[in-house]
Amino acid sequence: MRVLIFNTLYFPNSIGGAEKSVQSLAENLLKQGVKVTVVTSTSKSDYIDEINGVKVYYINNRNLYWGFDQESASALKKIVWHSIDTYNFRLENKITKILQKEKPKIVHTNNLSGLSVVVWKVAQKNRIKIIHTIRDYYLVCPNATMYKDNKNCFNQCLLCKKFSLPKKKTSCLVDSVVGISDYVLQKHIQLGYFENTISREVIGNDIRVVETIKRDVDESSIVFGFIGQLNESKGIIQLLKTFEKLEHINNWKLIIAGRGNGSFDDLLKKKYKSNRVEFVGVVDSEFFYKSIDVLIVPSLWQEPFGRVVIEGVLHGKYVLASKRGGIKELLIEDDLFEPESDELIVKIMEILRTKVVPEQRNKFTEKVASRYVSLYNKMLEN
Repeated sequence: MRVLIFNTLYFPNSIGGAEKSVQSLAENLLKQGVKVTVVTSTSKSDYIDEINGVKVYYINNRNLYWGFDQESASALKKIVWHSIDTYNFRLENKITKILQKEKPKIVHTNNLSGLSVVVWKVAQKNRIKIIHTIRDYYLVCPNATMYKDNKNCFNQCLLCKKFSLPKKKTSCLVDSVVGISDYVLQKHIQLGYFENTISREVIGNDIRVVETIKRDVDESSIVFGFIGQLNESKGIIQLLKTFEKLEHINNWKLIIAGRGNGSFDDLLKKKYKSNRVEFVGVVDSEFFYKSIDVLIVPSLWQEPFGRVVIEGVLHGKYVLASKRGGIKELLIEDDLFEPESDELIVKIMEILRTKVVPEQRNKFTEKVASRYVSLYNKMLEN
């Protein structure tokens, strides 16, 4: 079976969890005998590489600028960029040539920002089955977050509806749709996407198996940790404000791993300066998890999944996470908190008072690659 996977980014251009999940999925499919090829975007000229046995096409998206350099783009340029990206016909010939060369039985799309839904149209013209995994809100929101002015958008605004209309119409070409959480799947279905799909399923992200890290808790200094992109939607400001209120308690330390844009990072370090708060930047995840006792995921936006939650669980860490989006489906109620309330500080103070970190109580055993192989086979049978 030949499968052609599309995703906005792929190693070494990894920014968030989606890229890690898609790479892990591709490599695990390869181990199961699936002939996997990946197509992804790049800021450079087109080239082909092989990553851990997987052939990868890196194609320039032929838009005004590289989508991850948009901080330097003017407002007008951003509007034009998103207009092109609603259906980037400039990529049609490139994608057609790749399909004709690789001859896949199935096209499996994931995040499509920078590639656009033109992939679906080209696959349909070539009579190739299409499966799409929803990993973000790109199809319903140009920013892919449904988060604006520090608030979650529970419905599409007029601008998002206009930009998303070509994507919505083209989604009828998809044969099977998968949500990485029931939350993100139902959000798209409610908004009228994927009306002609023959199957709708929820399959979580592919996470590599890690050795559980045992760490003796130092009662005199319990270490809490945050890892991810530093921006307001991730709840980093609320987290720092929470620990600011705990300065009178001595037995804690907070490690912040990750980065945002330079000016925002500098602001955080200056405003929330403390001897017990350490900003370590981008670090190896193994090193990070070995250094902490409790992982906190304080997201404000409706996370489609929350990959970092599972990473924390698999590393044997106690995880506290916000009641947002797909995260709610990953942890038991006692380990969740409302991020815009005092629920988190109450849970932290209980840990500091008792000097006991609870055992991790959540388990994940889903065989993601195997479930996709089963779904591929069903699609081909139909």
